[in-house]
Amino acid sequence: MLGWLDLYQHGFVHRDISIGNILKLKSAATAFRRDFSALPVRNLILPSSTKDIGSLNSFPELITAIENDKHRSIADIAYKIHKHAQEFTSGAGCKAIWTDGDMGEGMAGYFKRLAHDGTVSGTPQFMSKWFLNESKNKIQSPADDIESFLWTVSIVGCPFSGGQPKIGVDEGPIHLVEAGLVNQLQELGWNVKFDGHHQFEDIKYTLSSSSATASSPAAGTDSDTSTTSNHWDPPIGILKNPRLVSRVCEEVAKVVSGHAKKGELPLTLGGDHSLAMGTISGTLDAHPRAGVIWVDAHADINTAATTESGNIHGMPVSFLMGLDGNHQAFSDFNKSNSPSLETPFAWIKPVLKPSSIVYIGLRDVDSGEKKILKDNGIKAFSMHDVDRYGIGKVVEMALDYLNADNTNPDEVRPIHLSFDVDALDPSVAPSTGTPVRGGLTFREGHYICERIWETGALVGLDLMEVNPSLEDDVSVKQTVAVGCSLVRAALGETLL
Repeated sequence: MLGWLDLYQHGFVHRDISIGNILKLKSAATAFRRDFSALPVRNLILPSSTKDIGSLNSFPELITAIENDKHRSIADIAYKIHKHAQEFTSGAGCKAIWTDGDMGEGMAGYFKRLAHDGTVSGTPQFMSKWFLNESKNKIQSPADDIESFLWTVSIVGCPFSGGQPKIGVDEGPIHLVEAGLVNQLQELGWNVKFDGHHQFEDIKYTLSSSSATASSPAAGTDSDTSTTSNHWDPPIGILKNPRLVSRVCEEVAKVVSGHAKKGELPLTLGGDHSLAMGTISGTLDAHPRAGVIWVDAHADINTAATTESGNIHGMPVSFLMGLDGNHQAFSDFNKSNSPSLETPFAWIKPVLKPSSIVYIGLRDVDSGEKKILKDNGIKAFSMHDVDRYGIGKVVEMALDYLNADNTNPDEVRPIHLSFDVDALDPSVAPSTGTPVRGGLTFREGHYICERIWETGALVGLDLMEVNPSLEDDVSVKQTVAVGCSLVRAALGETLL
């Protein structure tokens, strides 16, 4: 609704085919403290009406006209849109043709044809979603083609495996894209930006106390995913590949932040879950109020003091929170080396408060992690909670918890969803590096994504830990297909 108010205030003529949403305008104006006297409502035309409403001079007249109206079938509305097509494309001041929701999906082809025939803009769906997340204006300038009014998802392909020892997870994003994910999102009505997968071979590690500088190998080679650290990236304590992971995540943070600040929705395809240090840092740089829903079999909150494996994909949340166990480890590192030696993770700030994250699906949590969760009061729903309450109740409790910590209750709190496919039961997603039985069902995983989409608050999305090198070809195809399906569910695909 806030998006519609902004459209009006910027002089956009509204041609809408969703009666129910228009009726919410008055309450939206109250909630967002907008003055209807500033709205050019005389320009509103609703082709879905059983009668031609025409131009109205006041908001009360608009409400009265709609309340006396009856809902019509898609066929009826399509006919009326066709009848008014000439007016839409040539009417004075008409900058956009806009439909909403399921109707928009059904009419997408028609609106695209209008766009090619000369209308200035059209969009199948999603126009209002973005405006509900931010108070500042996100109107793109009056456009010359339909794409500029489609909500944009920017795919950040990250073929990276340095945060864990198993080769193959760096191939995950490549398989997801090759499975047709870009086209699938376009069919949902998205404008998709994808310029190829990010490459990490140019990342260099320069220590201030050393003249030696080395480039990391290309992502996907044995050397950047081996169980032993490279000679140019020795372990810190038992942490493996610390410089590689840090520098890659720093670059990912910049990319994600850049997309988010342009009003795009970053979709990061991993790759191992250490990448979430970058994705969530980037999201919080653009949306400081955002909360995180972390769907995973594991808490990934070990510190340098509690990790038994040294694999950093089990630690990203602790870095995002700036937990003491990491500070102590790097303090010891500095004491045992040159005082001027730079700590690899100096760039990452404690941007995530314990009250700004909720876990769903936990079932394999280390003892040190359990203590961290309890000591910091972090909200976590294990599979026991899913069994007890059902996934619907769990997701509502998670959303309520995040909104209770919202610093601006007058606005919807943005959400970053970070989804590790090992949250799903291995029977659903077998090709992943750390499978744990007793996980989420296919529908439970999809419900989480669908419900978060319904909030209209999603501003960042990760899909991590698809590993095509594990299991047989059938299992790989199944896992990749499930991964694509989860992304579609999080970005608006519905069952009906």
